[in-house]
Amino acid sequence: MQEYLIFTGTVTQGLNGRDILRKKGIKADLRKVSGDEKGIGCGYAIVIKD
Repeated sequence: MQEYLIFTGTVTQGLNGRDILRKKGIKADLRKVSGDEKGIGCGYAIVIKD
């Protein structure tokens, strides 16, 4: 199973993006990510599983 990540700077942006995707019928979750995972500091990612 493949995962796609859309990085966001704030939890609010992440939640809004996740909700939009869910309304379109796309399974999406929100995950807190460390700076190591995205390379530019802490934040959040919308996770879409294929």
